[in-house]
Amino acid sequence: MTAPPANRRPALTPGLLLAGGLLLFVLLAYSGFRSVQAVDHETQMRSRARIGLLHAANVLSALKDIETAQRGYVLTADEH
Repeated sequence: MTAPPANRRPALTPGLLLAGGLLLFVLLAYSGFRSVQAVDHETQMRSRARIGLLHAANVLSALKDIETAQRGYVLTADEH
């Protein structure tokens, strides 16, 4: 029986290490990309919520002004 050539085995190892490193790099790049997408989505949702709260505050302020003006008109009968 003949033994397998000893020089063939070490030639295969660097290729496997290179392929494994490349696969690991691609997986890490994809993971980073998904993380950035998630952060961007959350930032957009917070921005929308902030704009909604600002609009609600403006409406509440306008309603208070209307209520105050109406109360003043009822008490004084003066439109100004």
